[in-house]
Amino acid sequence: MCRTVVVMNRTLLAATAVLAVASMGLSACSGDASSNSELVKSETSSADITWNDADVKFVQEMIPHHEQAVEMSDMLSGRDVSEETAALAQRIGATQSDEVRMMQGYLAEWGVELDPHAGHSGDHAMGEGMMTAEQLAELGAATGGAFERMWLTMMLEHHKGAIAMANAVVASGVEPRVRAFAESIVTAQGAEITQIEGLLATLGG
Repeated sequence: MCRTVVVMNRTLLAATAVLAVASMGLSACSGDASSNSELVKSETSSADITWNDADVKFVQEMIPHHEQAVEMSDMLSGRDVSEETAALAQRIGATQSDEVRMMQGYLAEWGVELDPHAGHSGDHAMGEGMMTAEQLAELGAATGGAFERMWLTMMLEHHKGAIAMANAVVASGVEPRVRAFAESIVTAQGAEITQIEGLLATLGG
């Protein structure tokens, strides 16, 4: 009777040991699966990031750059300028207003807030090709042919600055949509520079 009890206890101990080993194995597998899941999640998150600091910098600075171009275009309202200059200003205002909304959408998608100081390099100096408040005030005070020549001259520099910014992000950015947008700026504003230079030549500017 006693021997039977001993055998049963040994059997029970063996079964308990097997269960403990199996439990340890399952825990280890579970731990490995959890680690692998975190690794895959981390790798996926990195792969999903298609933009870098250069892309953010470009968009942050191009928004106020475009907004100033729209502001300058609005200044032609009610002014006595050539039809060509008026049509150019209208096209610039409409196109760049749409592009501002597009860029704001990029920042929202990336979870990046608009930097209110982007595009500014001091109290008076501005970013690439941008006009100071004093220059805009001088433009607003000009009249007749002087106004048109000044507006075209300022927009010429404004466009050159935008192209410089676009070329920089093409070289350093990684976001495909931002790159395509920057390349379109180089093409479109390059053509407008040629048009502006022709208008200035006609006006004797």
